[in-house]
Amino acid sequence: MPNAHLRRPCPCPGCLSPGEYGVAKLRSRSTDYNRDGITPRQEVLAKLAAADYVPEIITLLESLRGRRQGDVFRVAHLADHPDPAVREVLAYALQGFHRKAAAELLEKLRNDPVEEVREAAEP
Repeated sequence: MPNAHLRRPCPCPGCLSPGEYGVAKLRSRSTDYNRDGITPRQEVLAKLAAADYVPEIITLLESLRGRRQGDVFRVAHLADHPDPAVREVLAYALQGFHRKAAAELLEKLRNDPVEEVREAAEP
């Protein structure tokens, strides 16, 4: 990278991908990078399976947004949730999932009776 000397690399996930050479060591030494705020995906999915309070479900679904995992079946039960806000946030969260795996759920949400849910499920 031109002019990279005397400039510290940014340790955020947007600049350095996990698994790159020296990333873990760089992040452990950095005071700018705080990994404590990021909850592991498996923990989020486990909490989501046990959650029944709508704001908690919405918060957990929003933390799944942008992650690319293929295990859509673990959130599929939320497509039939009685609260349309949960179905709407689910549609937004599914945009970050594996495209082929989420296609069936997104199609189901495109046929939802609530207009906001249908709009959120559009590509």
